[in-house]
Amino acid sequence: MNILQITTIDTTINAFLIPLVKKLESENNKVVCIAKGTDKQEELKKQKIKFYSIDIGRNLNPFKLLKAYKQIKQFINREKIDIVHVHTPIASVIGRVAAKKSKCKFIFYTVHGFITDNKLFYLIEKYLGRNNTDYMFTVSEEDYNYAIEKKFISPNRIKYIHGVGIDTEKYSFKEKDSDFRKKFYKDNLLTNDFSIIGYVGRIVREKGILDLLNAFEKIRKEFKVKLLLVGEALNTDRDKKTKYEIKKIIDENNLDDYIIFTGEVNNVKDYLPLMDIFVLPSYREGMPVSLLEAMSMERACITTNTRGCREEIIDKYNGLIYNPGDVEELTEKLKFLLQNKELMREYGKKAREFCIKEFSKNISLDIQMKVYRKVIQKLNNEHCDN
Repeated sequence: MNILQITTIDTTINAFLIPLVKKLESENNKVVCIAKGTDKQEELKKQKIKFYSIDIGRNLNPFKLLKAYKQIKQFINREKIDIVHVHTPIASVIGRVAAKKSKCKFIFYTVHGFITDNKLFYLIEKYLGRNNTDYMFTVSEEDYNYAIEKKFISPNRIKYIHGVGIDTEKYSFKEKDSDFRKKFYKDNLLTNDFSIIGYVGRIVREKGILDLLNAFEKIRKEFKVKLLLVGEALNTDRDKKTKYEIKKIIDENNLDDYIIFTGEVNNVKDYLPLMDIFVLPSYREGMPVSLLEAMSMERACITTNTRGCREEIIDKYNGLIYNPGDVEELTEKLKFLLQNKELMREYGKKAREFCIKEFSKNISLDIQMKVYRKVIQKLNNEHCDN
């Protein structure tokens, strides 16, 4: 079959979709991906991913959305696409509308987190789920239950796929004294008696990054700690404002010597073992991959009581959960782990066990591929009948 994967920007393809694309191609399907191209295009070329750049946009600019819709529709018809598989909020809307109006035969949709607090998005999800979606996958069990409860789609056409799948062999803590660790400690004037609190992700407000900085400021005089922030801010006006607020917190509290910014990196797996505690302070998530990667690396984790996060971390079993935005509670959780190193290690071990059992990449791939094979078989039978 000719299969098209659509997402808003190419970073999503690079981060989440390559295993699915490779698996589909291994079973003699032709797969192409559409998204807005960024600097990740080179990575996709190295992975031999067929890619076509369309600027779908991350906001509701009607002119940009209409242009993207027309381009996607033309592409589907020109390339004779059999199955369209959409991801991320804006791309999932434009992609499903274009697919329905084209000669595409089946439409799949992976939900990376419903936006449930917006009435317009709720109505759009409900309409497109019922009318423009043949099969829906959810990375979160809460989203799966929500879609059925709100009757977005019939229960026989939706699957919970247990996240996007983590390579638990790749994200496995094996080296306590790696050359990378030694260089990192030397470059940042660290000694072994330091504890490192870490974060991986975009440096943006909705990820709770300001809360983490404020909590860190409260503990850094009491403990020998540093904060390691792995990721980069987006270059939008809103994110520029967040960068200014981050700088203000750092300057007002003299935190320059206590915080390590890496910027965007391609080797997250090298940074995770450096962290004693991994914190994901997000206000909203689908099924956060960064948290799963940290769990797979046996890191003690603290995260928020939000959808997706609370499916990965079970409070006081394999990590700690606090209410999003509550800086005082986050501060207390950090203090508790720093004072209980043995419990910290126990949480890390249980986190990896839970990750392997529930969120390994084979589980996610197997569920999706069963649906793909069923649909491809049906299309092949129809082709033979004709």
